[in-house]
Amino acid sequence: MNFNVRPLAEARPPHEFDFEGAVLRTLDFTGINFTSANLKRTDARKTIFARVNFRNADLTGADLRGADLTGARNLTIEQLQSAVIDETTRLPDYIDRSKLTLAAAG
Repeated sequence: MNFNVRPLAEARPPHEFDFEGAVLRTLDFTGINFTSANLKRTDARKTIFARVNFRNADLTGADLRGADLTGARNLTIEQLQSAVIDETTRLPDYIDRSKLTLAAAG
């Protein structure tokens, strides 16, 4: 994996991850605290994010097709609208799928 490394002077507080552009496909992040995480343009297809805290996480351009987001906390419609999801993306019960644009099949 290719993770952005910041100089020590710019270190982020604990639980702030910078995965911008990383391939996270099929990994299991169950229960991880992704508060303020940078997930821009990540390839997270078929990744498990069950019970993950997404408070203030940036999902812009994140490919979440087939991902499991069941039980995710602090995930918003706005975050998901900036990501790529499809009919196989498993969403938390409080998210109304009809308010989201799904990626075309294929």
